[in-house]
Amino acid sequence: MTARVAVFGRIPASGLEVLHQVAEVWSWDDDEHIPDDVRNRELATAHAAVTLLTNKVDDAFLDAAPSLKIVANVAVGFNNIDVAACARRGVVVTNTPGVLADATADLAMALILMVTRRMAEGERLIRSVNKHTIRFLDSTPQDGGNSGGIVIEDASGNSIVLTNGKVTVHSVGVLELDAATIMLTSLGVSRIVTPNANPI
Repeated sequence: MTARVAVFGRIPASGLEVLHQVAEVWSWDDDEHIPDDVRNRELATAHAAVTLLTNKVDDAFLDAAPSLKIVANVAVGFNNIDVAACARRGVVVTNTPGVLADATADLAMALILMVTRRMAEGERLIRSVNKHTIRFLDSTPQDGGNSGGIVIEDASGNSIVLTNGKVTVHSVGVLELDAATIMLTSLGVSRIVTPNANPI
């Protein structure tokens, strides 16, 4: 007898491919909540159910699934599942602990950088200002700034050098401030120094 798996929400295609190799698979591929009658129809012959946090696994769910052996929850948590009800019926419950640890750490670091360096504001500035306009965001680190350097040069020989939180403009012609320059200023540049001119 071929095992039958009912997937009650969108999961990565790679996961579906693995399931198709070992079982007959039905999956709900819609953003809308699955209607109870559709869910119950698929549960009636399912041996395994793949659920998401939006799927409530309770007595009503289990009553509709007389052949169910396992509920595989694609989530770290399992508060959507009545574990005791599953245990009474001999249905195994699994989840995916730790699967979000790296993503959560990455997101935390991204948020820290976005807040401390005002990157979201810098991105909006790039999209909104005229390319001949430059504005500054007060986002220079308090511990001394950059130790490296960046050089931007155009075809006319104009160059913009960023070192230690300061921009030096070497202009031999008309200098157009482009998106890259604006991004640099939004990431902590506190002033521009032009040759033979006062800092601005």
